[in-house]
Amino acid sequence: MSRSQLERDTLQTARALVQTIDTQILGVQRLGQGLATSDAIEPGDLQRFHAQARQTLAEAGLGSTISLSDNAGRLAVNTGAEYGSSLPLNGNTELVRRVFAESGPVISPLFASAITGKLLMAVGVPVIRNSLVIYALTVSIESKGFSDILRAQRLPAGWVATVIDSTGVIVARSQDAERLTGRKVPERYLKDLTKGTEGNFEGINGDGVDVLVTYAQSPLTGWRVAVNIPHELLASELSRQLGILGVGILCLIFLVLALAHLLSQRIARSFQSLVKPAAALGMGDKIVLPRVEVKEAAQVTAALKEAAALLEARSAALRDRERDLAEHSKALRLSETRLKTVTEHAPVAIAIFDRHMRYLAASRLWLKNLLLDNREVIGACHYELVPGIPEAWRDAHRRGLAGEALRADADCFVRSDGTIQWYRWEIWPWTDDTDEVGGIIISAEDITERIAAERKLRDSESRLALALKAGNTAVWEIDVTSERLLPADDRLFSMLGYSAAGMDTVGKWIERIHEDERNTARRLLNDVILGSSDGFSLEARYRTADGNWHWLLCQGTASERSDDGRAIRLVGTHTDIDARKMAEQRAREAALHDPLTGLPNRALVFEYGNRLLAAAQRKHGQGALLFIDLDRFKPINDLYGHDVGDRVLQEVSRRLLSCTRAEDLVGRLGGDEFVIVLPHLAPDLHRAAVVASHVIDSLNNRIIIDSLELSLSASIGISYYPAHATGMSELIHAADLAMYQVKQSGRASFQEYRDEFNQRADEAYSLEARLRQALRHGRLSLHYQPVVDMDSGLLIGAEALVRLADGGQAVGPQTFIPVAESAGLIGELGEWVVKEACRQHRAWLASGLKVSLAINVSPLQFREKGFAEKMREIILDARIDPSFIQLEVTESAVMENIDDAAAVLNRIKSLGVKVALDDFGTGYSSLSHLSSLPLDKLKVDQSFVRRIGCDHSSQLVTEAIIALGRSLKLEVIGEGIESEDAFLYLKAHGCNHAQGYWLSRPLPAEQFAQWCEQQIS
Repeated sequence: MSRSQLERDTLQTARALVQTIDTQILGVQRLGQGLATSDAIEPGDLQRFHAQARQTLAEAGLGSTISLSDNAGRLAVNTGAEYGSSLPLNGNTELVRRVFAESGPVISPLFASAITGKLLMAVGVPVIRNSLVIYALTVSIESKGFSDILRAQRLPAGWVATVIDSTGVIVARSQDAERLTGRKVPERYLKDLTKGTEGNFEGINGDGVDVLVTYAQSPLTGWRVAVNIPHELLASELSRQLGILGVGILCLIFLVLALAHLLSQRIARSFQSLVKPAAALGMGDKIVLPRVEVKEAAQVTAALKEAAALLEARSAALRDRERDLAEHSKALRLSETRLKTVTEHAPVAIAIFDRHMRYLAASRLWLKNLLLDNREVIGACHYELVPGIPEAWRDAHRRGLAGEALRADADCFVRSDGTIQWYRWEIWPWTDDTDEVGGIIISAEDITERIAAERKLRDSESRLALALKAGNTAVWEIDVTSERLLPADDRLFSMLGYSAAGMDTVGKWIERIHEDERNTARRLLNDVILGSSDGFSLEARYRTADGNWHWLLCQGTASERSDDGRAIRLVGTHTDIDARKMAEQRAREAALHDPLTGLPNRALVFEYGNRLLAAAQRKHGQGALLFIDLDRFKPINDLYGHDVGDRVLQEVSRRLLSCTRAEDLVGRLGGDEFVIVLPHLAPDLHRAAVVASHVIDSLNNRIIIDSLELSLSASIGISYYPAHATGMSELIHAADLAMYQVKQSGRASFQEYRDEFNQRADEAYSLEARLRQALRHGRLSLHYQPVVDMDSGLLIGAEALVRLADGGQAVGPQTFIPVAESAGLIGELGEWVVKEACRQHRAWLASGLKVSLAINVSPLQFREKGFAEKMREIILDARIDPSFIQLEVTESAVMENIDDAAAVLNRIKSLGVKVALDDFGTGYSSLSHLSSLPLDKLKVDQSFVRRIGCDHSSQLVTEAIIALGRSLKLEVIGEGIESEDAFLYLKAHGCNHAQGYWLSRPLPAEQFAQWCEQQIS
């Protein structure tokens, strides 16, 4: 075989393996889709589904486990664990998320089971009820199953087949599967493998062996099946082909020698072939003269032929006599064969007996029924072969031998293996040539299945009657010609409260149906009557005798039709489904409302909102949507627990409802996000701002939870329809952008959407991406701004200020710090700043520069659980003196909850770290609170310092802060000093330390060290 032919054949093998794997996965997908429709999936009770899923796995032989997960990834059912046992999160939450998002089948990559730890892949399908995905049903397949498929293909020795997913992870392997499954293939190998959907390349496998790789890609999963053939096997194949060529040449030589030998034997065979005819002639037998190859032998053959003709004439007479005898024997055998054929192949069991009940003949069915298949019965006594014959049957045999014909329509017989069979049998006597009874013929028809079916039918009819009664189902019949409705009992009338005369025709029945379903009922009924459909099913509301509406399920079919296909008679049922419909309505209401607050949830908000938007487009109406995000809710939840947080949300819900009208919609989207939909605003759009103001005022009032007094505020964004959006998602997005602007500009206010907010949002998203990349790839840096003693002018420390160093457009921390906070990156960013500052301090110490460093802490970072412990770990890991580190926390961070803030600051102080209160004077501190905090320094906010020369109020605030610091024995730092006048003013009033551009701008580490050297010199 040529190299190119080998590559083509191997590619066909890879394609076949891909198809085999895909067929397995599609089978699992169909299994999951079938189970997803099971009526055993009831959110309140899934035990029946757990058993059903286990049974399905056992019967189908597809997959290893079946599970149900909610949209948070929580397992509700897993067949790998007993029902009711504690279950972890689904090991593949991404698969669950995609099933809920896409509402369709999803195939996962390889992952580890959350219960068994085994490597699996899974097919997820949605469980949809009332157009909503309520569960993700996943059927898992162990990777071992795919490896077994590959091994079953019996590839040539040394060949290895591998299944590789789109990330380069080995899913299955025909060899060493246990060792290599779950590992990634070499990077170069993966690069060559993903160049196309199929092909060949030379590569090196994970064991370092040079191989020819042939691969094909699955259109279903994107996985690839690769067949690896080591180069040494390719070389041995070429040697084998050369060997075959050599053997062929040797065979050709031997063939020539054999032909020569054949010619030498021709003469000998010609004379040897005459030996047998001569011997036959001598015995008087018929001779067969062969064809000879030598002339002399042909003459001897002619002589033998003449002698044979004489002998043939003498034996002709004998053959005529033997022919007559053979014809008589043949007729006798034919008669016997016909009898045997009729007996053996009779459609019923049949046997022929002599007068002593010995078998003369028996059909195969008779032998099978009596379990005599492997016994020799001819000539044997029936009673000896079947000792359990009932006495009643023996008496029937005796009466038959006496010349009486008998029959029984149903008789029971217990066979030798204990099984019971029912027979319909007949007995006839037969006479011999003397006209005497020679024996009996018995035929027996096995009616066991018919008897069982009749019993099942009777049981089924009984169960049906009970089921109809228990299920409150009424059976009816319609005569199409007369249009008479003929109930089987009075259950139909009792359901609705009518008398028999009140619903005795099809017309009266139709009139009782609700107008929304009435035309559908007429159409379905006519379709069945005219033959365009076989049956119908309709859930409809029926007017009861007392004027209420009652839900019934009506189902019907044609039981009889005329020759032209038109129905003559219909049969069907009415089932009371009113309780189920009411339960479904309650379940729908529960599914569309937030269980904590009772407000409409996201689904109902979207449903209601889209309906309003559609109506507004038709009627040219206008409305508004308020997107409400609670300020400072997360600290309450973190500090006091979810129970307190839940009660706060409930109180917020009540206050929101009190700010709106009955026609308005107040909903909770999730977490601390709420919406208010205001319909019918035209022409007065100002009401949206009025409602927003009421909400802000209402939520600004303190919330009392037991002994706690909690403060909240709300940031609100407002969007209008149809001015800002014509879809609910876009309307919420617009209001969300407006709310974000409120968050950026101070919170506790509202803002109407403007077009430029989209651009700002894009800029924020872009900046967030830059921050993530900078954190991931180390593209951040710290600059250091000196802090000097005002009296001596000596350097006492520096403030570490973070900068983006990613080469992009320069962005100040006042811009990217809020983005980091809103994106949840502030914790990671803050930790990096502390670690880098500690590292730089240690590096400066090694070079002889001893300087204290001040590090800013975000309020969000400060409120994180374990903040003090995390700072302790970082400082200890850096192996530096904690007294050289100063943490600066803002006034707003500590004043949110004084007691908790004091506890955190005390833990930080216990490490030896100093604490400064930053931006002092901009918040709402009180002297009593300030005196209870373990502080070392106060920083006068730069907004006051910069206006000292021109604003008398700023002078007064600054002087008060300095006096307060001195009275509390705290060092006071003036920041933002940009002129000599400001410096001298602060110094004159007792400020201890100075920081600002007048002294030095923030400098990179190397330039800061040079600045320090210049100051010393």
